[in-house]
Amino acid sequence: YQRRVRGNLVTNQTWTHFWLNEGFTVYVERSIVGAVYGEARRDFAAVLGRKALRGSVAFFGDDHEFTKLVPNLDGVDPDDAFSSVPYEKGFALLEFLASLVGRPAFDVMLKGYIQQFAGKTATSNDFREFFLAHFADKRAELDEKIDWNLWFFGTGMPPVLTELDTTLSSAASELASRWIAHNADATANAAPTSDDAKEFIAGQFMVTLDMLSDADKALSHATLAALDAAHSFSASKNAEIVSRWLWLALKSNYETVYEPAVEFAKAYGRMKMCRPTYRALAAASDSARELAVKTFTENRARYHPIAQKMIAKDLGVE
Repeated sequence: YQRRVRGNLVTNQTWTHFWLNEGFTVYVERSIVGAVYGEARRDFAAVLGRKALRGSVAFFGDDHEFTKLVPNLDGVDPDDAFSSVPYEKGFALLEFLASLVGRPAFDVMLKGYIQQFAGKTATSNDFREFFLAHFADKRAELDEKIDWNLWFFGTGMPPVLTELDTTLSSAASELASRWIAHNADATANAAPTSDDAKEFIAGQFMVTLDMLSDADKALSHATLAALDAAHSFSASKNAEIVSRWLWLALKSNYETVYEPAVEFAKAYGRMKMCRPTYRALAAASDSARELAVKTFTENRARYHPIAQKMIAKDLGVE
């Protein structure tokens, strides 16, 4: 709903300014989460987003054009630049600005910006000028603290990352660390049980799985079996959890998840789900790559044209 309101009410003038749609939407979504569930949940969502942003920057490279908040897309298909960057780097800028002027004052400005540009298109400079005009009494101070050029055109991670409440993410990190220790030495380190995560929300399991995927040593098949037995990831009805479980298991070439990965890629056409699943399956082994290509070829017409193009590119399929 927020994307329809933000994207249709105030639209980015060109794809170069796509963050004006998605960054603002993420900011508003997380503000709603904070109002309903508390600031710890709001910041936890931001922790997840920051993790996704780091992944996108790593995928493209720290100095890649597509890691800029306002990239130069001349002669470039905007689909090729699609990532979490406009969403999460855009959110990071808005969160930084809010930290400078206070969130209540920032939200008043944001409402005024939407009213000013409702039914119109906007550019990054339009927003910058509106923000500074709204806080005209603080302009000199803000000009000293905000490097707009670096925020808009700098590559890599944002120049400033605000401090986040890590209470929920720390618990998830601890669980991941225990599984990593068990994987290293199962005799000395007992495997966690379901009781160790009985109070977890879905996002905490997502962080745990992300951390396990990022671990230096891939999990053994025995550890993966114990992990699934404890937390029932393979039986989850949450696509965010199932996808991460599949990607983690495929990193270890856990053949048990080959077919579930195929079924997941066929069932979820959203590119953020199916594309990484095809990539992970293709990277698992030669036979898994053949399975990924076969599955995509047989089901290609089911996907959105953009997803078709990007997955075909990933798999080297004409």
